[in-house]
Amino acid sequence: MGVFAFALSTAAVVVGFVRLAVAEGPIYIRADGSVDGTWKIQRDGNVYTFTDDIFTYERPYGIIIERDNIVIDGAGHILKGHKVDIIEHFSQSKPLTTGISLEGRKNITIKNLQITEFNTGLRGRNCKGIKILCNKITNTVEGLWFLRSSHNILSSNNIIGNSNGIFFESDYFNFIISENNVSDNYYGIKIQLSNNNTISGNHIAKTRTVSASSSPQITTLFLRIA
Repeated sequence: MGVFAFALSTAAVVVGFVRLAVAEGPIYIRADGSVDGTWKIQRDGNVYTFTDDIFTYERPYGIIIERDNIVIDGAGHILKGHKVDIIEHFSQSKPLTTGISLEGRKNITIKNLQITEFNTGLRGRNCKGIKILCNKITNTVEGLWFLRSSHNILSSNNIIGNSNGIFFESDYFNFIISENNVSDNYYGIKIQLSNNNTISGNHIAKTRTVSASSSPQITTLFLRIA
């Protein structure tokens, strides 16, 4: 009896140190400023700060932002999802996953966050005044993907091990893409149907190519390619 009691006590101690990762999401930052879907993002005025890592796994979306004029501070934490294989997507109707979704948003800063294992790390469509600063984006199909957006800044990010590191298509202009480390991607920076953008001081390494198609007015193009 004494041995059995000891075994139970030991098991309880071991279990006490196990940290279970529970799937969360989709997480919403609502238009009224409230946060739904997690307790790991704390709001202080218009600043939303991660207090822990967030795992969304096969949820289609990690974070959907519905509010303008805010700052998302990852504080070094991880937003991790599940990158759905394209065969699973078509054969099993599994939705592709997106880490952060911005639709029609203005004046948002996202910084100090690690985004990993989504089909798209961050997607912005019809957005203006977005700043993506000092983030790490890894193991996605599209690291940063913007569509029909303007006057945005991407700076000092580490974009590593993705299919497309930075992908902009269709009517985006007046972007500043500077001082990013873009390495181990198939396409480092891929630009389509865009103009009046500044791409300066980026470090491109172990990347197949940088592509700019039908983009006649890139104001500045300066890349450090290793």
